[in-house]
Amino acid sequence: WAVMSIVLQATTGRVDESLTKNMLLPLAERMIAKMAKEKKMEQEQETHLYLMVLELQKKFQEALNILDGPVGKQLEDKTSYWELCNTKKIDYLKKLQKWEQVNSLAKDVLQQNPDQWSLYLDYITSVFHIIDDNIENKGEVNDETVDKGIEDAVSFITFQQDHHTKCRAPFLAQMELQSRLIARRDPTVDEKDM
Repeated sequence: WAVMSIVLQATTGRVDESLTKNMLLPLAERMIAKMAKEKKMEQEQETHLYLMVLELQKKFQEALNILDGPVGKQLEDKTSYWELCNTKKIDYLKKLQKWEQVNSLAKDVLQQNPDQWSLYLDYITSVFHIIDDNIENKGEVNDETVDKGIEDAVSFITFQQDHHTKCRAPFLAQMELQSRLIARRDPTVDEKDM
């Protein structure tokens, strides 16, 4: 309760922004980090509060580290929300602009749960960011699980359609991909491939 009252004071109270940023939120973070270190976090709401404190401070890498650590594992085991951890991870990875990891994680989750429309949006967004990053930096994607281009995205979406014919999301994903390609006016797109 003490941590939550500090967070509420920081977010809803009439407190100076510098006080919130420099004192209240770091204090709340230290208090809840101590609880985590002492393994006193037993309820998923405490982990949600920890993540909220980190999000308010825009410490997305730290939040990602929490989800990848023992506290995140405990949350994954106990959570009543379906796919909460993966959804949070993708959200943090997007904010950190780690598009290859967004792509890989979105594909993994979509293979298990092929009708999650919002994940197809993240997947398609990550493909375009990877393409743009490769054009700008002339870099290569080393991870074989990451889709590097439009052909890979079409292949993955087609695979999902073929293996999950009763799911709507893969078919919507195909239309979304086409729509974004048209919006980009990408000259390398062959309409026959779509």
